[in-house]
Amino acid sequence: MSSDVSQIDYEAVRGVAEGFNQSGETLQGIDRAIEGFLTMLKSQAFVGMVSTAMLNSYINDVRTQLNEVIKTLLEMSNDLKAGVGIREDVDTGNSAKFR
Repeated sequence: MSSDVSQIDYEAVRGVAEGFNQSGETLQGIDRAIEGFLTMLKSQAFVGMVSTAMLNSYINDVRTQLNEVIKTLLEMSNDLKAGVGIREDVDTGNSAKFR
């Protein structure tokens, strides 16, 4: 007979999922701010053509990486929420068998 026990603190996992979600949303706001800042610089003719090309290249590289992080954080949040929901359904279903 095995004595392995698997327990999950549902609220703690939901808290972690919410933390991932909030981090993703915060980074989305930062991404929008970067885009707005770049648009403002372009519209103000603040930078020359060479500087604009360099700035665009840098910002696009940063934004590409930032969007990958955002995608990962939101995916992890959704996966944790789904996993807790499934586990909770299984636990609830199994507990009814022993009543």
